[in-house]
Amino acid sequence: MFTASYLERGKSYLFTGALTALRVWLALQWLKSGLGKLTNPAWTDGTGRGLLSFWNGALAPNAHGGSAITYDWYRSFLQWLVDSHAETWFSKLIASGETAVGLGLLVGALVPMAALGGLTMNMSYMLAGSASVNPVLALAAGVLLVGRGSSGILGVDGLTVWLLRLRAFRVVRSSTAPAARGRIWGLAPVPVGRT
Repeated sequence: MFTASYLERGKSYLFTGALTALRVWLALQWLKSGLGKLTNPAWTDGTGRGLLSFWNGALAPNAHGGSAITYDWYRSFLQWLVDSHAETWFSKLIASGETAVGLGLLVGALVPMAALGGLTMNMSYMLAGSASVNPVLALAAGVLLVGRGSSGILGVDGLTVWLLRLRAFRVVRSSTAPAARGRIWGLAPVPVGRT
């Protein structure tokens, strides 16, 4: 006989499974992009040609005389990066950052931080005028951030939480003295009445 608890548990499993599938899909998108850049000499040979061509394309006037960049402050920021030749180190940072986001999401380690890093990169690309798949990836990262409590359960984050709870349960359960219950994290409780 089904009760409300079975239905709630089923919804929870379904939600966790959907977030895990979304997380793995998003991880594969970031890994594909990041590994493609890491294996491309235009991004990793130290000249930053790949990134410089992207920046120059974003800064160049379009057919109507305007730029792909809507905001003047972001156009000034990109122009400053081009003028200071930041592409030499920034291209390696982007390639390794995309790969790190992909790996973090794939194994489920620090999922909220990885999703936030991916969302930040997506917003930077969109501010530079490159829409392509960035709105979809940004939306997926936003969903993972909203469901951060369940998005990393099937991964390293969930395993870490489970091990910490198991350790805390063993410490509390193995001690019979009430004072020992405060030592779950290795901290001794402060006696009451003493200064």
